[in-house]
Amino acid sequence: MKNSGSTSTAPSALSQLSRPRFGRGSPASRRRSRSRLTSTSGATFPTTQGSCSCGDLHRQAFANPAAYLQRSDRGLAAGETWPCDLGPDLSRGYRALKTWKTIETLGTARIGDAILHNCELARYLAEKVEQCQIFELKAPVSLNIVCFGVRGAGDGSINRELVLDLQEAGIAAPSWTTIGGETVIRCAIVNHRTTVSDIDVIVDSLTALAQTRSRGNFG
Repeated sequence: MKNSGSTSTAPSALSQLSRPRFGRGSPASRRRSRSRLTSTSGATFPTTQGSCSCGDLHRQAFANPAAYLQRSDRGLAAGETWPCDLGPDLSRGYRALKTWKTIETLGTARIGDAILHNCELARYLAEKVEQCQIFELKAPVSLNIVCFGVRGAGDGSINRELVLDLQEAGIAAPSWTTIGGETVIRCAIVNHRTTVSDIDVIVDSLTALAQTRSRGNFG
């Protein structure tokens, strides 16, 4: 059978079709691109057809150093890598849709009532703290966040331990933050199901835990 000459071009055409489109460009430009990409990811980039994982440079770029996101070796703050370490925030995606559907379903009046309810509970918690002989407020309460701690606690390290004790007991999940160099308890009330009774349980439990840690030195 006579060779028409088409077979000589087939391998070349096939190689062009099978060649990855992202591989086009001069070798020097591809090397520069790979250098920029791998310096960010800290791991094998997908263009090499290898597995891709998040390395130390990736975590360093996105890790959130906020005072209220401090890490611990126990409690809810335990763990080497948090979701917020791997991206610019905790809630990427179609956020506008979720907000729109929430407003459409509940209406602004019900959402406003829920926010007001949380703020009222925060004021109630602040009043409970002010009436307590063990604790004191560490910052003014304007919305739904209450920061407080043990009176005369120095650097406030006991407050951090109290938060971890409360978490591990399965009672509640406050966090801690730093105000003026002192570690303090931070209660952010955001759940519409939280009640006055829940606030009472938190204060009573923290009081009991503080008394246990201080061996009854508080009144």
